[in-house]
Amino acid sequence: MGAFSGQLVPVVGPSGAGKDSLLRIAQERLAKDGSVVFPRRVVTRASQAEAEDHDSMSRVAFADAAARGAFAVFWEAHGNAYGIPIAIEFDLAQGRTVVFNCSRAALIPTWERYPRMTVIEISAEPDILVDRIVARGRETREEAVQRVSRKADGYPAGLPVIGIDNSGPLAEAGHAFCAAIEGLHHARPDQG
Repeated sequence: MGAFSGQLVPVVGPSGAGKDSLLRIAQERLAKDGSVVFPRRVVTRASQAEAEDHDSMSRVAFADAAARGAFAVFWEAHGNAYGIPIAIEFDLAQGRTVVFNCSRAALIPTWERYPRMTVIEISAEPDILVDRIVARGRETREEAVQRVSRKADGYPAGLPVIGIDNSGPLAEAGHAFCAAIEGLHHARPDQG
């Protein structure tokens, strides 16, 4: 996999942290020249206007696509399957930075396949996460509190992780998120 000179940037964080909002900000600011790309995820659920813009696929079609090698990365979470198209390998080979919403569960196999990888973790204060989850209207406050109280697994030793707190104004976190991506994109491959 040494042929990939680009940087892979999976974005992780708990529900309600604002990953999709920050990804939209970064895409608007950084995707213009094509050196930073934001691939559309494929998900086995219908697309929702207020949530992430993704491509939908049935479970059967997703399993077939995964078996054919159509995904660079794929995982299961929250009752759905998620995949990142194999086309990102072309972007990585061209030296581009590839940024996408990911699950912690997929980090180890992704890092094994793409060693030039840095994770950006989006977080927020627990009470803010609960309020944001409840505002979506899909979970009760009690369910949201239970979800937020779950402890996430740690990261593998040596995996670079940049943390961004999105507890305050979205514009501040958006600035920090874009700056982190730009810093990773402009870092020389031998520094990564």
